[in-house]
Amino acid sequence: MNRVPTYEQWTTALTDRGALLLCFEAVGYARGYCDAAGLGSGDAIDFGHSFAVLVAARRSRPSIQDAWRNWRNGRPIGQLSGQRAAVISERS
Repeated sequence: MNRVPTYEQWTTALTDRGALLLCFEAVGYARGYCDAAGLGSGDAIDFGHSFAVLVAARRSRPSIQDAWRNWRNGRPIGQLSGQRAAVISERS
């Protein structure tokens, strides 16, 4: 998927209720960041639409926070990063 989905992609994604709700949440999260950084809202809206398309695809996805970090760093928003394998320590 391109960084910003097409109109058809995101409008189709928003027919999925879960994707719609998470789009609103993603936009709100990104707007908070943009407001604090003195940036406009365009990036937050594009990010929300992209996150909705990702949610509607029903694949594994990162949290909104991690997806936003990916977005800001030019990585695919669906990239799962920073996950560590659980380490089990055995004590005798």
